[in-house]
Amino acid sequence: MRALMYTLSAILVVFTLSGIVWAQTASTGTVLGLVTDPTGAVVPGATVELEDAATKAVRSATTNAAGRYVFVALPPGTYSIRAAARGFQQAAVPSVVVEVTQSYTINLALSIGESRQTIEVTGTPGAELQTLDSTVGSTIGGDTLMSLPSLQRNVASLLTL
Repeated sequence: MRALMYTLSAILVVFTLSGIVWAQTASTGTVLGLVTDPTGAVVPGATVELEDAATKAVRSATTNAAGRYVFVALPPGTYSIRAAARGFQQAAVPSVVVEVTQSYTINLALSIGESRQTIEVTGTPGAELQTLDSTVGSTIGGDTLMSLPSLQRNVASLLTL
């Protein structure tokens, strides 16, 4: 009986801790990417800085041997990213909007030149493409279902389309 109590207590602790861990990771985002040179070769040892636009807090990372960097557990918000390496111009992305539970791939291409020069990459708002997961979806309401061209006008017949 005592062994059963210990087993049940251990299971309860595991489930409680896993819930805490899930709650902590469900409120952050991730930014990762690749730093390359003009020929497309990776740049290991490049310094990548991520600055929060609201708080001006700066996180720093160094690219690994494969030229990759990653920033995890980012609170939602707007960030700017800068990459620099010796013998290259600094590359920057001025605005990256991080949302909860989303991962963003921001690849940076460094140009050859002095390290004091900065190249700023700008993009059109709303042109971000999410390629890391398939968490995009929408809800179809009753009015939309009724206006779809189907003979039976029910959800089961839509699945066969």
